[in-house]
Amino acid sequence: MGFILILAIGFYLYKTGDLQRMINNLNANKVDEAKKILDIRLAKGEIK
Repeated sequence: MGFILILAIGFYLYKTGDLQRMINNLNANKVDEAKKILDIRLAKGEIK
């Protein structure tokens, strides 16, 4: 029963476009974090 509920919620979010927005926000946060790490390493001189 719980699986069907999760599927229904996922389908609703997919249809309304909220699911795509959530995924994009997660991906944007990961990219920003990777950029910060690279910037710090460049500033320290670890990467040339």
